[in-house]
Amino acid sequence: MDKNLITLFNTIQTFVNSNNNDFLMKEFIRNTSQEESIIEIDRNKGIVVCQDGSKFLFSTSLKRNVSSFYSKIKIDIDSIFIEISLTSKTKNYIENTLDYIIDSQEDLLITFPVYNKLIENIKNYLNEKYNLNIVLNKEPDYTSSYFKVKSGYSEKVFTEMYTIAIDNDIINDEKVSEKNFIDALTATETTCTIEFKVKNVLTVNFLECIKPFFENYNGKTIGNSKRFKTNGGTILTQTNYNRFKKISFKKDQEIISGIQSEIRKLL
Repeated sequence: MDKNLITLFNTIQTFVNSNNNDFLMKEFIRNTSQEESIIEIDRNKGIVVCQDGSKFLFSTSLKRNVSSFYSKIKIDIDSIFIEISLTSKTKNYIENTLDYIIDSQEDLLITFPVYNKLIENIKNYLNEKYNLNIVLNKEPDYTSSYFKVKSGYSEKVFTEMYTIAIDNDIINDEKVSEKNFIDALTATETTCTIEFKVKNVLTVNFLECIKPFFENYNGKTIGNSKRFKTNGGTILTQTNYNRFKKISFKKDQEIISGIQSEIRKLL
């Protein structure tokens, strides 16, 4: 990878960062205090209230900083792109770097959307001038995964599914992370497993509730996948899955019905 390109995107990464944002906000407050008598500062929202009742917004100052940065970055892009060959490797590097910034600075982008606009502008500039067809935040292709997720279901569905499992005390979030949960259900190849903390009847009933999201999901594929563990830490086998699927205890029905109702909302 061209070192100048790496330096360029490191510069973008450094700018779209909470530490840099804190620095810019301090500069904004310092400059404001030199001209006005400040009586209140809200650093979360970037609002400075002065003695005469007037308010100064950090977002206004930030927009100027972002605009100036974007103008400079376009010049840097042009000077670098004249000398490098635009390959699929270059495109992947740019996509992965910008996606990383979006993911790692999620809170910052939510609080100050102008950063999000900056990344969108950089992407559009690269696409329009250099025909790179950069696509950010692509949804993973789950259709060829082990259980073959049905079309139309994104990662958000499985994130909400994980929340339902945690809220109903089906799995332990200290043992099973959200990422591991999603990978176990959607990845083609993975070593991730889901260890349940409830008895096998509830485990199997939960797995049955989420069956409608998959094409190739049954006792055989669940057992063969070795991705699900009972509360005793053993792999859930096809035999046990099919056996417990037929068992229903009256005292568990309220829990099962509640889970079914929540899962149906995701369909």
